[in-house]
Amino acid sequence: MSGDRDDGQKRRRAAQRRRARSGEDQGRARPEGDHPNDGNGDDYEVGFGKPPRSTRFQKGRSGNPRGRPKKPKPKPKPIELADAPSDYFLEQEAYRLLKFRENGEEVELPASQAVVRSAIMSALKGNRLSQRYVIEHLEQKEAARQQLKIERYRRLEAAKRDGQQVLAACGRSGKPEPELLPHPDDVILDPNTLDARVIGPSSAAEARRCAHRIALRAHLLHRAAHADRYGATRSGSSIATGRSGWLLLAQVLNLGLPPRLQWTDQDMTSALMRYAALPKRDSARQIETEGERLAHEWQAMKSLPPELERQIKELIGQVMPAAMD
Repeated sequence: MSGDRDDGQKRRRAAQRRRARSGEDQGRARPEGDHPNDGNGDDYEVGFGKPPRSTRFQKGRSGNPRGRPKKPKPKPKPIELADAPSDYFLEQEAYRLLKFRENGEEVELPASQAVVRSAIMSALKGNRLSQRYVIEHLEQKEAARQQLKIERYRRLEAAKRDGQQVLAACGRSGKPEPELLPHPDDVILDPNTLDARVIGPSSAAEARRCAHRIALRAHLLHRAAHADRYGATRSGSSIATGRSGWLLLAQVLNLGLPPRLQWTDQDMTSALMRYAALPKRDSARQIETEGERLAHEWQAMKSLPPELERQIKELIGQVMPAAMD
């Protein structure tokens, strides 16, 4: 590298001498610092790697006075709807409990209910804006409720019609009837008021609970028949209970079933006679086995409605005190 540098300097010096001899530089002013010996009187020669001193960086002065340009600030990320905290704040404030005094008593209400009550009171005092607000919202709610009522009526009406067609087809062909949920006979429609309700199981879980209640009804009748024929065989036994108590429980449970699954008095009498015809040992064994199975299922699925379960417990406490021990 040093050899190449020396060769370059020699070539430049030779070129300068040739120009001086030819007179090319005569009469032409050189800019300051462009002289080959721009060294302020010393032996400094301008050449490769030796720029003029006037164009060098000055000591104490920056070569970039304005400095490095600053990076553009990143734009803030727009708040998405899912990240917006206003919905959370609105919900918290709407259900925050507030205390008021009404008729001399302290009342605690959610903020949203307090706003509605204030609007209604303002409407009663004659405020037109409040009156319009209350009436419009009531009309919207009533219209939405009526629309849901119509949709439910149409849905159950179609389910009832389709179910009846399926049952009719099975009756003509002699095929067994499928399990329809809800069953057409359990759908009650009132075309005048558009009321539609289902008085039977409408899902698989409800169908299992209904089947459990039917089995429990038969079990109670079996106990009644056994007690009527054989009496209290063992003191303290689960089957040592009077006939009237088990029969009363079976009748209460029967009334809690859908009308199409309820037994008439004749049906119950036939079941009692059928169970009474069983031998004593077989009858007792079946009662014990079926009772354990139904008790286990009862705890697993809670097949009885709360009101019916409460009535049965009250009856057990009244007519069968021994069964509660």
